[in-house]
Amino acid sequence: MARTSSLAPRPLSTLALLGLLALPTACEKSGGATQIPEGEVVHVLAATFAEGSHASEAVQTECGLQEKLPQYVERYSKGRAVFDADADPSSGRVIELTLTDVVAPAGGAFSGPKHMKVVARALQDGTEVDTFEIDRSTTAGGYGNCDMLARIAAALGKDVARWLPSVSFPASSPSPSQ
Repeated sequence: MARTSSLAPRPLSTLALLGLLALPTACEKSGGATQIPEGEVVHVLAATFAEGSHASEAVQTECGLQEKLPQYVERYSKGRAVFDADADPSSGRVIELTLTDVVAPAGGAFSGPKHMKVVARALQDGTEVDTFEIDRSTTAGGYGNCDMLARIAAALGKDVARWLPSVSFPASSPSPSQ
């Protein structure tokens, strides 16, 4: 006996239907805030190391993470962010990146996994409007610590860039270059 299947649409379950109905309201944020308007950019400051970050002096001076991380945010933000080390955090829409934990024992891939944690703060006119914290680790990416940390910075930059569209800024002033 041949088996047949029906291509006719099946009715949605009650639970699936309720989920679809709730979706538009679940994605909204209230309080008169708006997402970053199309065509407007947010300025991303150079990353800083938090005082207890565990980053060695060599990592802080040789790996260039202060510039690489915001450059990756810019690269993956689809034109919504621009790396601007000279942006004024008290003016306009700015993203501040702080490396709060960097675990990178000397020895590259031979000394085990590398780990970084970053806190991204969205500021408007110096006031925090949102914050995002993410951490990543790797055992791949090259044989030196800086190569491995650059791999993590790329992943973290992509994570921060994906977060940007969800940031709701107050509807007042644009970024410093506007």
